[in-house]
Amino acid sequence: MIHIYIMSVKPLLEHDVYTEAAGKVSGQRREKAERAKRPGDRALSLGAGLLLQYGVKRYREESWKDCPAGETPVCSIVQTEEVLRAIEVPEELSCGCGPHGKPYLEHDPEIFFSLSHSGEYAMCALADREIGADIQRRQDACRGDRVAARWFAREELRYYEKARTGQERSDWFCRLWAAKEAYMKLTGEGLSRETKSFFVDLEQGTINGGEDKSLCARLYEPAAPEGYAAAVCVYHENCHPIGTDHKNLS
Repeated sequence: MIHIYIMSVKPLLEHDVYTEAAGKVSGQRREKAERAKRPGDRALSLGAGLLLQYGVKRYREESWKDCPAGETPVCSIVQTEEVLRAIEVPEELSCGCGPHGKPYLEHDPEIFFSLSHSGEYAMCALADREIGADIQRRQDACRGDRVAARWFAREELRYYEKARTGQERSDWFCRLWAAKEAYMKLTGEGLSRETKSFFVDLEQGTINGGEDKSLCARLYEPAAPEGYAAAVCVYHENCHPIGTDHKNLS
């Protein structure tokens, strides 16, 4: 089962709310948030950590790991107040990093997660298998033809090129970029992977790596707040993840 949480971090811009939230995340996340220079970036980082605490708590309580694999993801838009109220006693969620820097829960290797944030929203996806997630604000997406040609595979440009208006192109760009980011988070390689080495099929909901079957993944596009695009990727059942260490790939 895949569960996704999306939350506006605007309330975290208030000092009292931020202070309360900072006391409900791990020390690692708190320190990471404090390293950000801008208040908005601190709120986004802290919000992502807050959603991780919330998601792990609910995962354990409701035993989602026992749900059938392959079920359609459940996406919830949650409020900061609701999340803070649910985290009564925060747990120190210690995160390690895999070979490519992908984070995993050191004491809960059976819970896989992926965090993202953009604009005013933070996102957390959890699953019983490897996962990658991304959220993008549409107005932040680059819209130039030359930019698309540089980053998108030939198979992806058909979506971009068939758009009739600038807004449609912006929407396609944002959806494709969110999907590509989610996939690169799934593999743990990030932008170290050539973005043209795999292609997103938005119509089929797949990501294809060509002849290398280990790169195939299933794509989901959960409902996101207006003006945003979100994407979640998991490996196909018949595909093998990159690497062999279960703990290092969460």
